Amino acid sequence: SLKAFSGEPLNESLELFSPAKINLFLRITKRRDDGFHELASLFQTIAFGDSLKVTPLPSTAIEDEIFCTDPTVPCDERNLVWKAAELFRKKTGNKQKFSIDLRKEVPAGAGLGGGSGNAATMLWAANKICGEDRPDSDLLEWSGDIGSDISFFFSGGTAYCTGRGEIVEDMPPALPSGYPIVLVKPALPLSTAAVYGKLDVSRCSDVDPEELKQRFYQEALMASSER
Repeated sequence: SLKAFSGEPLNESLELFSPAKINLFLRITKRRDDGFHELASLFQTIAFGDSLKVTPLPSTAIEDEIFCTDPTVPCDERNLVWKAAELFRKKTGNKQKFSIDLRKEVPAGAGLGGGSGNAATMLWAANKICGEDRPDSDLLEWSGDIGSDISFFFSGGTAYCTGRGEIVEDMPPALPSGYPIVLVKPALPLSTAAVYGKLDVSRCSDVDPEELKQRFYQEALMASSER
């Protein structure tokens, strides 16, 4: 997770880990009038992710530069990292441009929040490099302008997320440190928008998500004690 800081502007590169996330449970409650869906989910970061090297460009730079190890990832305004840099400048009035070296490990279209984590990491890096000293709560609030899951990455690593995913409630760790997790990713990527577009909410579970959250913590506690 990303932590707040204070300090002067940096004139050097920052190399940061950008974790992926998993949904320990996901409950879709309704389709909203704006086309989004209301959800309730317990999110958890994991020790698997991408890395970003963010370098401030000279004042003569006219736009950000993005380099990515995954040739399928766009390196222009379609990239959430690009959008995060633009969002930072819009919210702060700072004109700084950046060079971003994005080393991808998290596959696209996997539901692991790779792009969202990258955007959160970029916002945090821009804040530090420019010495703006904005609190994480500001970055969390801003991030909802460009994506639903980005806000989560300003939590402590475990959070109960509602709304579109942008309403974040920090939670205690739901799994013990070092808990083994197996991730299985089919070869075909899935667009989040396309998946939600095909979803028939009337066929989803009607279990109270608060009950699911309580049950998960009870079962996780039991499993942890049995290890």
